[in-house]
Amino acid sequence: MGNSIKQLFRTPFKLVLFLILLAAGTALLMVGSALWMKSAQQLKKMEEIFTTIGTVTQKETRTATYDQWDAALQEYVHWTYPAYDTVLPESILEFEGAEYLKGPEKRPYYGALLQDCERTPVNTEEYNFYLFIEFSPVEDCVPTQPVLVDIKKVLWGDDRGSKTLWFCDHFTENPAPLEAGKTYIAGLQYQANTHLDVQVPSGLEFTPWFWPESTQTDGQGIKLDSDMNMPDGVHWEEVTDGFYETARGKGWLSLIERQALFEDILPVLPTESCSLLPSFHEREATMSAGREISEEEFQSGALVCMVPEDFAKHNSLEVGDSLQLPLFFANYRTSPGFTFGYNFGAIDFSLANTQGDVYPVFWDAAYEIVGIYRYQGPNPDQAHISELGRDTVIIPSKSVQASDEQNIADFGPMLAYTTSFQIPNGSVAAFDSAFQKSGAGEFLEISYDDNGYEQIAENLRQTGSIAALLCMAGMLSAMIIILLLLYFFIVKQKKRTAIERGLGMSRRQCRVSLIGGIMGLAVVAVVLGSGVGLLAANQMESLGNEQESAYSTEFSSWVTEEANGDLASRLATEGAALPLAAGISVFLLLFTLALSVVLVNRNLKTEPVLLLSQREE
Repeated sequence: MGNSIKQLFRTPFKLVLFLILLAAGTALLMVGSALWMKSAQQLKKMEEIFTTIGTVTQKETRTATYDQWDAALQEYVHWTYPAYDTVLPESILEFEGAEYLKGPEKRPYYGALLQDCERTPVNTEEYNFYLFIEFSPVEDCVPTQPVLVDIKKVLWGDDRGSKTLWFCDHFTENPAPLEAGKTYIAGLQYQANTHLDVQVPSGLEFTPWFWPESTQTDGQGIKLDSDMNMPDGVHWEEVTDGFYETARGKGWLSLIERQALFEDILPVLPTESCSLLPSFHEREATMSAGREISEEEFQSGALVCMVPEDFAKHNSLEVGDSLQLPLFFANYRTSPGFTFGYNFGAIDFSLANTQGDVYPVFWDAAYEIVGIYRYQGPNPDQAHISELGRDTVIIPSKSVQASDEQNIADFGPMLAYTTSFQIPNGSVAAFDSAFQKSGAGEFLEISYDDNGYEQIAENLRQTGSIAALLCMAGMLSAMIIILLLLYFFIVKQKKRTAIERGLGMSRRQCRVSLIGGIMGLAVVAVVLGSGVGLLAANQMESLGNEQESAYSTEFSSWVTEEANGDLASRLATEGAALPLAAGISVFLLLFTLALSVVLVNRNLKTEPVLLLSQREE
């Protein structure tokens, strides 16, 4: 062994050169392998944490208009709204080439009557409120502009301690007159006073609201004929003796009873998967306690639910508690965010069926709370375009084992916040191509959201390709250097082998003499190269994490650090650099040893006399 090392130092230039070259080749191989392995691991992990969903909107058939009188402007204001000749079924999304992981689903939302719970309080200064009152005008007037009236009785709602309010039949061109001393009934909503010639201290006027009677539809969205006989256009009327014993009076009391129910309705959102809900997909809604409903529970229709954090705190609910959910109506047109927004509500459908009765409960079960979620969505003013509203409870669709066909309070076309599906990551282009070929694109619009998967994955693939090239270059260079090393220090040492054999050394001693020094050199070079490569790989990984953080903000909707954490940490892979360095070192050393033994044995097969007579190659 000592003799072998001495022989190496006889050519110090070659020794240092091969040491540097082999270390460099090993380092290059180490860096390339580490980057390639990290890229592959992150791509695999992305499949676990990224999802791709599509949200569907039915295109309007035409734009319809309606005229509404504006008492402040003294003219009709023209409003436009999307109109649809028919409501398309979800089956239109079943076309050749459509590969779904989940869905497509068009989600209704159910209304549950609160049991032993209360709705979360809202900021009453911001929340639009409705009011049913009996009132009397201070003086004879025609309410074409705000007129002061005395509140005689609050039938439902919060008058906020006021004894008077400013009444205006704002949307009627020629309203009937009001007479002082007479009592009237009306359902009101406030709005900002726009009458420049009338100063209202509060800046608000109360206008009679348009209360729908029955909006019940069948399962295809066809409105059913109603037996109710409240005439259209009547938004307030006089209260006379025995008024509430008449059909009209009973109709008002029934309307007030139904509207009061909205205070005790808990919106319930059924779904096939949390990944289909845009708010969860975009990480605007995240778990604060417990867990999400599992895939098995969604598939089996388990009686489990997730509740919002504010609702749970207000009612002292915890994970593991039971929540009774008696469902009595289904809304297939809008979302909980539209009716039960975070700072406003839009009551644009009725809780009465065609017979004038409140919908009966069609499904009643106790649900176990398995998770509590926190909703950190966009500006609350945009809550009406979210699938989540205030106090929305999430349940598996299959857990509702009764038909809601006789309890459909509203029905409408597919919208982005009601209809969605999940497809494999990276398949947006193929899916959209099949969608356009199917002809469905003529009637539907689809928006895709992959949380930035394709952009980030493309960067990782490019990194992986570069890493693969580095790995191949490192392997090739290491192999060539090892071959040259063995050529100079074994193949060209035939005379040395012959002399050692002639001096009486055994074959084993000759092998040790030739291979020992080379392996010593290889060990030093490979360990040095692996160490340098390991440091370089760690440095590049650190830089890569910073880049991934940039991708998170630039390409992904996961931009709320508090809710989501940094994307780099989500894509972080387990440290495998040391095992990789050990593996590369062992491989190169074994390759060197094996090839050395083969070449030495080749020399040893030739007789010493013949080796001495041969010329150096």
